Amino acid sequence: MTVTVRPNIDAVGYLKSSSTTSSRAKLHRGLTTPLRASLVPLVFTLFYFSTPHTRRHPVFILNILACCSGICEAALNATLETKQILYPLEPVSEGLLTAVIAFAIVSPVVIDSILLFRVIAFYPIKTTPRRLLISILALPVIVKSGRFVTIVLYLNDFCRTSGRLPSVLLAAESTWFKNSYFMAEWSLQMVDNIYASAFFSYKLWLYQRPESSTDMIRNNSLLMHVRSLFLIALGNFIFPVIMNIACLVLIAQDPSFITGAYVLITNNYVAILGVVFATIWTRKQNWNRGTNNSESSTFDPSPNRKSILSTMHFGTAHAPQTQTSLTDDVSSSWLGGTRGGEKHQDPEP
Repeated sequence: MTVTVRPNIDAVGYLKSSSTTSSRAKLHRGLTTPLRASLVPLVFTLFYFSTPHTRRHPVFILNILACCSGICEAALNATLETKQILYPLEPVSEGLLTAVIAFAIVSPVVIDSILLFRVIAFYPIKTTPRRLLISILALPVIVKSGRFVTIVLYLNDFCRTSGRLPSVLLAAESTWFKNSYFMAEWSLQMVDNIYASAFFSYKLWLYQRPESSTDMIRNNSLLMHVRSLFLIALGNFIFPVIMNIACLVLIAQDPSFITGAYVLITNNYVAILGVVFATIWTRKQNWNRGTNNSESSTFDPSPNRKSILSTMHFGTAHAPQTQTSLTDDVSSSWLGGTRGGEKHQDPEP
């Protein structure tokens, strides 16, 4: 009696498919290795250009979390690639594969939360009318909630179906093409990113216009820093939006996951580098101007507070008490609005 054994995976076919993607894998490592390697020194740089006071701000914490998520993603990818090289015929752990995908799609949510704090900085929670605050934050909060729900639903579906397949290639191919969860998440991410970054950039553009109605004395140094912030904000959202569009096109048109995975992972690292470099750049400006003290040092591109000439009045009835420097509000966009809230507290009688 002859017994026919049908293996779970065709080893020869698997090796052939692996060899066809080896050149692309080398390209992937060549693209992402420098990005991965730069995250560790960036964490040390963030701490070097910070103080105990600034390390308590939400944006600093989110920057550290973004870097840590990128480092964890790099470590998990390296582990997965090593196992594929050393043991190409052995099935990959479902937990490892799920963790790799989870970090790849959760990291952008952390990064985009930094953009939301920039929006809050223009409308301090303690002084902004509740109705206005709700109207501004309703869309990003709803979008982020939708993104979180989409990610949870996808990971649950992946663990029940694709995550149990015997190889990485089969799992990736089965979960890639026209995946409704991915398409929904990237579409929501694009809306989230455009709203927060466009809102922040528009407010900066209003402040730096010559015909701005803001009550302030013009200062060339201040305007230069505001315009620099404007360019950084544009760069932080233009590139991710373009990459999101590329991912949507690839997942809808290309059955192979390889190119789309390159774009997705590269976009994650570049987005992390963008927000962290913006934080380091603004902090470095204070360092160079000698404002490194626990009271005034912030991730702030504004000049020294003692030399600020430009001011913005948030109210006319109590202008002397509620007068706030424009640069402090701009700096709040990098600090998560904490200083903005402090600056707008009711004055002592």
